[in-house]
Amino acid sequence: MQDKGGLMAKQDPGSHIPDAPAPAGSGERVLVVDDDESVRNVLGRFVQRFGHRVTTAGTDKAALAAMEAEPFACVVLDIDLGG
Repeated sequence: MQDKGGLMAKQDPGSHIPDAPAPAGSGERVLVVDDDESVRNVLGRFVQRFGHRVTTAGTDKAALAAMEAEPFACVVLDIDLGG
């Protein structure tokens, strides 16, 4: 095991975790907010794979407008938005 900034990581280059079907979500609304379009798209697709309905926003203003328009069960937020 190797210490990774307080986290222990087991190094096993020969191991492989097979792809497993994503568990079905219950369709909760999730807001993904990131100013990097490629990150926003990847995160949005990832969350959708778990059965959630995703709305994306690229700015803080767009995120606030989305939250005023509808409720969200979860917000995935870039902590360095616009920075």
